[in-house]
Amino acid sequence: MSKSNRSILLNNDIDYESVEKIINDIIEINSDDDLKEDQWFESMDSTILHNEIIYHREPIKLYINSYGGDVYSGLALVNIIKNSKTPIYTIAIGACMSAALQIWLAGHKRFVSKNSTLLFHDISSGGCTCKTEDIRQNLKECERLREIFIGEIIEKSTKVTREMLDEVIKSRTDWYIPADEAIELGLANHYYTREDQ
Repeated sequence: MSKSNRSILLNNDIDYESVEKIINDIIEINSDDDLKEDQWFESMDSTILHNEIIYHREPIKLYINSYGGDVYSGLALVNIIKNSKTPIYTIAIGACMSAALQIWLAGHKRFVSKNSTLLFHDISSGGCTCKTEDIRQNLKECERLREIFIGEIIEKSTKVTREMLDEVIKSRTDWYIPADEAIELGLANHYYTREDQ
């Protein structure tokens, strides 16, 4: 991470190790910003504070190029992003697929580079030990995770419907979403350009 420009790169498979450092960086930046905000308010004249002036936090930029990975590790990072007081802009710079898409969707603002590709597919699991009850529990958990992911997509987009996502799931295919379609569907807020750096 470069603290001067608050840039973080996620360029690996999503797993415990790849998200651990990112989570720590986000927590550290938020702590630094909390301290700066407290110092800023303490230095303000009390008459100015009544005008509801807000301390401006510079956003963190999370660049993503990942084919995805472990859903639970991804959700840990999603939770940190969503609860970050400092805004986090997620930027798809290449592949932003599966669990990486879920992380990208959590951004306070979402950007796509012209040649990036998003990918949505149904949740998969390799945790079955082939006992009937294990299969039932595994299915129930996969369905719960699917609902979280579908909810995120529908919440962020005004044009993606539950029916569209159900169709992708039923067809057992991957839905590749190029940058222009991500903009058109309202998943991405903006194209990422040189001016955004």
